Amino acid sequence: MKKLIPLLVLVVAVTCSLNAQSPQIIFKNGGTTSYSLPFGSNASQKFQCFYPALSFPAAQGSITRLYFRSSAAITGSVTYTNFIIKLGQTTSTNYPGAGNADFFTGLTTVYSAASYTLVGATTDYQWFYIDLQIPFAYVQTSSNALVLEMQYSAKTGTGTQNIFGTATSPGTLSSTNVSATSGTINTNRINL
Repeated sequence: MKKLIPLLVLVVAVTCSLNAQSPQIIFKNGGTTSYSLPFGSNASQKFQCFYPALSFPAAQGSITRLYFRSSAAITGSVTYTNFIIKLGQTTSTNYPGAGNADFFTGLTTVYSAASYTLVGATTDYQWFYIDLQIPFAYVQTSSNALVLEMQYSAKTGTGTQNIFGTATSPGTLSSTNVSATSGTINTNRINL
């Protein structure tokens, strides 16, 4: 009997840890500006969004899913070619380079597909998500900013999915060239 008690405690502990889930953390900051990037571009697209340190209150752990809030229901159907999502952390307070217009490098690829069909929002103001293939270990500190990159080489279909963003700086960088090292600055940060 005494040997069974430690075994029972171990089984309960393992079961509890397997059922534990990461909390959902949202950066929305009240933003209600409709934003077409990264899903609305008709060309190839490279897009980075910068979230300064402490943007996600009390966040820590693995990021396994990204949520986006639609500003309107998706229209039509859309498929992206060579669709890639990357995440990274930096102690920088802005984008690098002259005029803060260079893309961050060295980010971790967390999703990659030769073809990705967007399953967006079916109603206005609905949250939709993309499950990541590789969890990203996020450690929030007073100096760690989060960088999100999304890119694709082509878009087919007639679909458009606009999402909500917040007018703030630093916001996003974008380019229609997926190999670009610098981009166009936009002072709108997408809400996650």
